[in-house]
Amino acid sequence: MFSKNIIILLCVVCFMVKISTAGKGNIADEASISGTSTVDINLDELTTNQWQKIFEKYDTNNIGSISSKELQKLIFEVFHGFLTVRHAELYVELINLKQSREIGLKQLEKMKPIIGFLSQTDSTPKAKEDDTISSDNDVNTKTNPYKRLNPNQNEAILKKEFVESITSNYKIVFSSEEETLEILDLIGPIETWPIEWPKFEEILKMLSASYLVVSLYNVFCSMDKGGDGVIDANELKAWNDDQRETASREAATEEAAPKESATNESLIEIMKMLGLKDDSSIDFNKYMENLSDIYKQYSLSKTLK
Repeated sequence: MFSKNIIILLCVVCFMVKISTAGKGNIADEASISGTSTVDINLDELTTNQWQKIFEKYDTNNIGSISSKELQKLIFEVFHGFLTVRHAELYVELINLKQSREIGLKQLEKMKPIIGFLSQTDSTPKAKEDDTISSDNDVNTKTNPYKRLNPNQNEAILKKEFVESITSNYKIVFSSEEETLEILDLIGPIETWPIEWPKFEEILKMLSASYLVVSLYNVFCSMDKGGDGVIDANELKAWNDDQRETASREAATEEAAPKESATNESLIEIMKMLGLKDDSSIDFNKYMENLSDIYKQYSLSKTLK
């Protein structure tokens, strides 16, 4: 049986290869939840000068840094992605190797892989009846709560239902109903409740991308045994041992034994995936870059076929 963290990390890759584009965000002249006036742009092609222009627009105090709230607004308006203020602070803290939560131009550029994941909202895969790994481990459901929400699409969504469903289905994204309201603040006043399904669906897709990034963050933190924002080979091996121990406890029957073996093979693949060798280490930024590169390589191979 696969342990929870293995499921999350492997599923992230499965999620990525189902997305139709990689590393692209929507740059909006006037961003809105409906995505009007958007232009596709490859994040890899953004120059430092372009990043600086984006940064300066949100550096309202002209002090060379922006707040976590301003970063949240920047990602939403420029790249059509969402993260909570709390997670903005946590991601930046890791990017700064836990030395500070300062958000300057350098930190913004380093957030490129995170922004790439957050902006993947156009092609969130829909649930399928047979879209499961086993009876007790639906990988796609675990990593994409969008699949768990299946309201009657002909019915409008009341505000109370909106807040309750978002809070309950995206628990690792939102710590409270109050935090859930952050996305409504970004969208702007919704003059008329209830809202129709298409608008609700767009929000769900955005939140599923947020869920993906939080899952990646949580797995990184579980690997970072020393808590210093860097993973070395010894820490990853210790994490691997933890996963094996968890899998062994869960493998209570002979029928589960093949899955335990599969878990061990998956651990080896994860080490290769992260590009970590015995004499090397990676920080959160490199970790996210490596995961992003996996999909880019997959995308290129599919294009050449």
